[in-house]
Amino acid sequence: MNNTTPPKGCKYIAIMLVVFALFCTGLGFYTLLRILYGVVIR
Repeated sequence: MNNTTPPKGCKYIAIMLVVFALFCTGLGFYTLLRILYGVVIR
């Protein structure tokens, strides 16, 4: 295992942290459902 984490990995982790934070608030979950629902319709 390499000690140096790839930039893509760091970016992915950062995005996951943001998504997790929004998910915890509940507001993010509602927004995510609306986005997914909109994508499905299109």
